[in-house]
Amino acid sequence: MAAIFSISFASSAIGAHFHRTKFNKPKTFVNPIRCTGRLEWDPEGVLGAPQTGHIARLEFKRRLEQDAAAREEFERQVREERERRRVLRESRVIPDTVEELVEFFLDTEAQEIEFEIARLRPR
Repeated sequence: MAAIFSISFASSAIGAHFHRTKFNKPKTFVNPIRCTGRLEWDPEGVLGAPQTGHIARLEFKRRLEQDAAAREEFERQVREERERRRVLRESRVIPDTVEELVEFFLDTEAQEIEFEIARLRPR
């Protein structure tokens, strides 16, 4: 009986060596800056909204540098757009009442609101 007891005791001691607890990996440093489409590291909004189209913009610039005719056409379009905006700005009538001012800003294009606010500031 002592032999049976020593064998069972010895086998349970051997089994104890193979039974281990689960090894927990140490946690690695997690970078708080993630590319999720918004600037998480700019909580005050100092840098503004992220912009896209970097590659297309660089490709367009490179093409303009190489092609003089395309550059001239682009500059002509820019001049026409400036002239169109200038004529549109001059044709707008400055409102007199608060209700007309609200309606005026609702009818104004988004790109022109900053200009109109600066123009109407002294009033």
